[in-house]
Amino acid sequence: MVIASIIVLLIVIALTVALTLLGRWIVIPDPVLIAAAGIALSFVPVFPAIHLDPSLVLLVMLPPLVYSAAVELPWEEFRNNLASISLFAVGLVLITSFTVAAVAHRLMPEIGWAGAFALGSIVSPTDPVASSSVARRLGLPRRLLAILEGEGLVNDAVALTLLSLAATALQSHSFSIGTAAGRFTLIVVGEAAYGLAVGWVAACIRQRLRDSRLDASISLITPFVAYLVPQSLGGSGVLAVVAAGMYIGIRAPEMLTAEGRLSLAGSWNVLTFLLNGALFLLTGLEFRSVIDGTAGFAAHRALLYGAAVTLTVVVVRFVWTWPASWATGRFPSNFSRDSRLPDRQVAFLGWCGMRGGISLAAALSLSAQVPERSLIVFVTACVIAGTLIVQGAPLPLILRALRLDRDAAREATESLESERRARTAGIQAALAALDGGGSSVENLREEYKHRLELLRRGSPEDSGIGPAGYRHERLRIGLDALSAERGAIIGLYRKGSLPEYVLHRIERDLDLREVRLRRLLPE
Repeated sequence: MVIASIIVLLIVIALTVALTLLGRWIVIPDPVLIAAAGIALSFVPVFPAIHLDPSLVLLVMLPPLVYSAAVELPWEEFRNNLASISLFAVGLVLITSFTVAAVAHRLMPEIGWAGAFALGSIVSPTDPVASSSVARRLGLPRRLLAILEGEGLVNDAVALTLLSLAATALQSHSFSIGTAAGRFTLIVVGEAAYGLAVGWVAACIRQRLRDSRLDASISLITPFVAYLVPQSLGGSGVLAVVAAGMYIGIRAPEMLTAEGRLSLAGSWNVLTFLLNGALFLLTGLEFRSVIDGTAGFAAHRALLYGAAVTLTVVVVRFVWTWPASWATGRFPSNFSRDSRLPDRQVAFLGWCGMRGGISLAAALSLSAQVPERSLIVFVTACVIAGTLIVQGAPLPLILRALRLDRDAAREATESLESERRARTAGIQAALAALDGGGSSVENLREEYKHRLELLRRGSPEDSGIGPAGYRHERLRIGLDALSAERGAIIGLYRKGSLPEYVLHRIERDLDLREVRLRRLLPE
């Protein structure tokens, strides 16, 4: 059993890596390609049956994915777009849940109102991974990206909370709007407060650590501590993870050491890459068993229900997007600096309604006693496949057609001027700190003066470390020199003139210098 599980894990990782590499050669976003490949593989008779375990997704994969995204989401951008994020993460989820429930109850009265509302809450949250993957490859305006990622973080919490209310109604065979509203408010406020407390405790502990291994361990534990307690008490747990992650993200600049920051960045990048890929692949691989589970229903009826609910979630998002955008510009708040998005960005926001593996895991987590559970799971799978493939696949083309990549490029140019000012202020502070250091720091002082001169000579489109042509040539020469230095040191090691443990110490210094140079050199 253990060997079989290890083999399955290796198959999932290998397929995730292979499909991601394939995605570098085609225009389709990685999550869409991986999910589509999973669907195709699920119908291959010789391919081993690999099923999506809802407990694995909701208890193991979801917390670190949500936490990582929350840490990376800038608080200032989240706060400035809070009105838009709230309208999509809360308002749109509620509207979608009730609308889908009404449509589902009309088409499938056998699932009852509680089952219809459960289906609505399951398919109401969007998955931000596909949109984010396109943004990282092609570029999205920062504000639009902040709204999409903020929505994706919070709407899972709202939807899973609604699902827990629907599950309670299914078990008790009774439902009270007043009781549900009170419990919903208690869960939201309580989870946010608990998540902030977890984040504060974790930050206090990590601020006193100087061991990057312990720091990484606490970082990995934090999302599970934030998630499992409220989840076990009947909440979603997601909002607590979001609150903890955003608090850590705010404190990170002053809390982490340079070594810890580099170590954590690499560890979390690999972890989230594998988890995201595995989640979309497992979602696709589950489709065969989902279809097999609807053997008792007429195929055309089941597909009709799936298409109707898919169309509902797509239309509701488009209908909601325009008045929501108008409202944020018409009624700005003192806390949020929202203004109306340009029409091109509103159109793209309305199109980004892809659903993902969290919805399927939520559907699979329903009790076997739920009326027509298999039909609810099948409709959920149809919504995921329809939105991922129909909406997700053409995202790069739509992004270019709306000229959003040009908006992102213009923002990048503007941000370089902010970078220039920040670098100038930092160099001037360093020079002030070196005053009075005598001849022992003269070389260091001259280096800072040289960098300051490069900043003053540079054009607006430079990154802040010198004129573009000079900068690129200097970085390439630096990398060549570093390569020669590394080759000479490895040569000494191969000849037996350098102990291995000394080689590793030197390698670490060389690696840090190379990473810095390559980050400054554009691809």
